Amino acid sequence: KACLGGVMLDGDADSLCRTGHTGPVCSVCRDAFFLETNGLCEACPDDSTGPLVGAIFQLIGLIAGLALLSVALKRCRKHASKSRWQLARAAASQVLEKKGDAHEAARRAMQRRTLSNKVKMLIAMAQVLTS
Repeated sequence: KACLGGVMLDGDADSLCRTGHTGPVCSVCRDAFFLETNGLCEACPDDSTGPLVGAIFQLIGLIAGLALLSVALKRCRKHASKSRWQLARAAASQVLEKKGDAHEAARRAMQRRTLSNKVKMLIAMAQVLTS
């Protein structure tokens, strides 16, 4: 299909191939051509909307990531009145003073800690989406 046959012109074997074909038995598509399902190389369409669509999706992802980050930071600020060190110290003092269950104090301290881990995960996700 891709080979036209005939006589080589100036020793150029590609002159025996259809337009867009090259290589042994004309089986390779030239630049700016793609292999169609019928086995022939067709010219690539001049379509410049691909990069625009990609940029739009990146912008949407960035906006969604920033919105999620904003919500997470607002929630985090409610619980961020104490640092991790202060939370661990408070839990330890509760245990030492025997004012409460040690397991419950540790569970509460870990819940507060996991919120900051979630914020870090959201930041990482936003970085991945925008790259």
